[in-house]
Amino acid sequence: MLPLKKWRVSLNQVVHDEKEIGMRLTTLLEAALLEDEEFAHLKAANTSAEAAQKRLDEIATKICEKVGADALIEHMRVVYDKTANTYSANPEHKHVPDALLTFMGYCSDRAHVLDLGCGFGRDATFMALRDPEVRKEFMGRMKDGKTAFERFGLPTKSIRVVGIDCSEQMVLAADRFAEAHGLFTDPGDFSDTVFLDRIDMHKIGGVPCFGELFDGVWSSAALFMHTPQTLIHPAFESVAKVLRFGGIFGVSYANNSGGLPYDNLRYSRTGEIKYFSRPTPRIVAVVASASGFILREEQYSDFEMAGKVQKDFFVTQFFQKSRCAERKYS
Repeated sequence: MLPLKKWRVSLNQVVHDEKEIGMRLTTLLEAALLEDEEFAHLKAANTSAEAAQKRLDEIATKICEKVGADALIEHMRVVYDKTANTYSANPEHKHVPDALLTFMGYCSDRAHVLDLGCGFGRDATFMALRDPEVRKEFMGRMKDGKTAFERFGLPTKSIRVVGIDCSEQMVLAADRFAEAHGLFTDPGDFSDTVFLDRIDMHKIGGVPCFGELFDGVWSSAALFMHTPQTLIHPAFESVAKVLRFGGIFGVSYANNSGGLPYDNLRYSRTGEIKYFSRPTPRIVAVVASASGFILREEQYSDFEMAGKVQKDFFVTQFFQKSRCAERKYS
């Protein structure tokens, strides 16, 4: 069993500075894109993001199939290594989603939770905190003219969290973020938070120290947001292997309500190309059921970026590990 202490560890102790990251090698996905003559021309001509995005939309499915799942995951690791500081400083990522508060309602005080694709550590830090005034800072998300704090009240549970991410730089950012908000500093504070890097969130069942350790697994805008279709089922199998019987798996991702292609490449505001997956909630629910999970609840939430609101942009599903999964994966 993994000891849950105020402990930070990197599975890969090599820390790259920003200069080295900026000089990174071209990923297989980027190389495949440059083999497309039209996209290569648009990039060389330093054309508009809109024109580049139009071509990406046309070739995304073909390119993603060509490079394969492992190359897509490795590309996102490289991209998030490079953009970790920009991502964590974005004010749009300041407040926790309402769905996290629902997830915490499923958990007991001092529960063990795994945060898949923890990013810069916002959700993990929020769950582990005990200081009510610091927690309030995370609860400013508005809905119907009220903040999350006004709508939900302040959670009183403190949860022991293990956060994993494939990006070393994101994990370093998570360390800094957690410490800046009072974790890892007070010997009398039992808000246990552990961050581990260089772990593929789709393959956590193979991490020997996890076992059936966790009462809950949480993933916000990570799993099924950056998950090649062939890895949906393996991801559920992995979650089942680390989740205790009756435990809750909460996963939030972009809602594909319009029949959009599964694989999507986006020309992001950082200038990096990101891979996004777009499963439908039904696809995820069907795979979950086949993997021994029971769908307990489904929520939809809006997304606001640059003043523009996209209705029901995110879906969050809450699954419970059943006895069937217990027998199948134990």
